[in-house]
Amino acid sequence: MTYEQTVVETINLLRVVREKKLIDAKAPIVVVWDSLASMVPKQIADKSADAMNMNDNTALARATSASFKLIAQACDDYNCLLIVLNQTRTKIGVMFGDPTTTPWR
Repeated sequence: MTYEQTVVETINLLRVVREKKLIDAKAPIVVVWDSLASMVPKQIADKSADAMNMNDNTALARATSASFKLIAQACDDYNCLLIVLNQTRTKIGVMFGDPTTTPWR
């Protein structure tokens, strides 16, 4: 599932929960995404490894920037709290500089 599909699924899920009154209307919906760094944007999912270029390095940032306004509006409309996690890891054996990294880097 791509990042963009995850956004659409999340918004559809919020809509269904509220329209079908699956929980009390005053109760907030809590959605947790784990982990943002490991989500794959459509631009990357559609390419083979040898077709990748430097522009693909920023694909997730561009997709996130474009869709977060939609997600924020949906959260406001449906009384939702969205928690987005981003994991960090420590590179083993790094002697100089910051050993912290994120997944897929």
